[in-house]
Amino acid sequence: MKMTRFYCLIKNNIFFLIVACCITIAKLLLCSTCFFWDAISLISVPANYLFETKFASLLYPPEINITLATFPQIYTALVWSIFGRTLLITHLAYLPFVLMFAYQLYSLCKRFSPKDFLPYVYLFVLLDTTIFTQILLLTPDLFLLAFAAWSLNNLLTNKKITLSCSLFLLATVSDRGMILSGVLILFHFIDVVFFQKLSLRSAVKSFLIYLPTLCFCLFLVFVQKFHSGYFLINTDEKSPWSEHWHFVDFYGFVRNLLVATFRCVENGHLFVLIMLAFVVIRTKGKVAYNRSLLFLCALFLLVMAFCTLPFRNPINTRYFAFLFMIFSIFAAGVLIKSMPRVAKTFLVVLTILAVMSNLIVYPEKMAQSWDSSLAHLPYYKLREQVKDFFSEQNVDYAEVGTSFPLLQTFENTDLIDDIRSFSSIDFDNNCFVIYTNISNLNDDTIDKISEYPCVKSFQKNGIFMNIHKIR
Repeated sequence: MKMTRFYCLIKNNIFFLIVACCITIAKLLLCSTCFFWDAISLISVPANYLFETKFASLLYPPEINITLATFPQIYTALVWSIFGRTLLITHLAYLPFVLMFAYQLYSLCKRFSPKDFLPYVYLFVLLDTTIFTQILLLTPDLFLLAFAAWSLNNLLTNKKITLSCSLFLLATVSDRGMILSGVLILFHFIDVVFFQKLSLRSAVKSFLIYLPTLCFCLFLVFVQKFHSGYFLINTDEKSPWSEHWHFVDFYGFVRNLLVATFRCVENGHLFVLIMLAFVVIRTKGKVAYNRSLLFLCALFLLVMAFCTLPFRNPINTRYFAFLFMIFSIFAAGVLIKSMPRVAKTFLVVLTILAVMSNLIVYPEKMAQSWDSSLAHLPYYKLREQVKDFFSEQNVDYAEVGTSFPLLQTFENTDLIDDIRSFSSIDFDNNCFVIYTNISNLNDDTIDKISEYPCVKSFQKNGIFMNIHKIR
């Protein structure tokens, strides 16, 4: 009997198992990639502090610019303490969460898709440019997506105990994890009170399962106040992130709105909107859709707009990874219910377009969310070539100017015993400057660098690293 059940389980999930094997292989092929972009400051630097101090305190010193240790940082440091601090170990340690997300996403797609369409919908969502990049890199958004998908599955199946645990873990990932847990709690409350029309008393009673998450969020707010001196918004001049938390004027708000809109439609998402528009026009507006998924998308956008648009904080495409996941499932459902005969063809085309979006590199002076696309992959090899160039020339790295994300020590990026690093761009003191389109420099700085001769250039697939001699 047990063998029969096991066989049925394998048979019913054979497609997921094949995809899981492919994801594992892809993850292993990228196991030499170092920490990149915001993951350096959000995971590697604080995790290294925990590792080196042997978890003496979960409160960070001011120079780390994070108040309390988060789940990804604690988990990473703990893995290093047990198995060793290497990139391979780190990638392998993240693999269970990659597979966890893949399975939770499969469960979500299965819930909202007919069996015949499930493989098409699953690959369509999984291979989304932004989502697939997060699960292959060393990024905190891997944990955010895994816990968010798990929480949504628990919510939809009314698994109260596991929902309480998953939401708590989601809140411990990052500030955006707390925001997303709040979105899911609000979504559930509105769904219970207004859609299911349960009494307010019954709704409040059911919300006891959210107490651990709410208590943690309140705890973090007060810890930030007493340890770092601010409530949620850090405008301390000593913090390198302080300028991101200043309010913008009206024109800045409009600019943020345009940027956020662009981030939502890039990486192939514009084609999804075009497909939906085609379906609506072709069916003369008589489309069948899932109300709950659409409401969740709208609620997420509303909350994210409130948390991002009023501030100077740069808006990254990965901020909307959860939205892409839910909206893709919603859009696939609309297509399948409204135009079932061509739905598979449309989904295959959209999936191909999403994969091809990983090849897009924007013009030199146009900022790109590099950690939301695999277009940046040549960066890792080019970075090593640049390091080798300066080593062969016997140039002190401290005399070489560059910018984010090349400024951190190699210990924090490559997990090696090397505390050397490049310095910030200073035309008066640098001997050389490394200019790469990965850095998203402002136009004035790019123009200033171009005034100096380029002595060496490393390029591949649109990614470049140019070395300019200053003196």
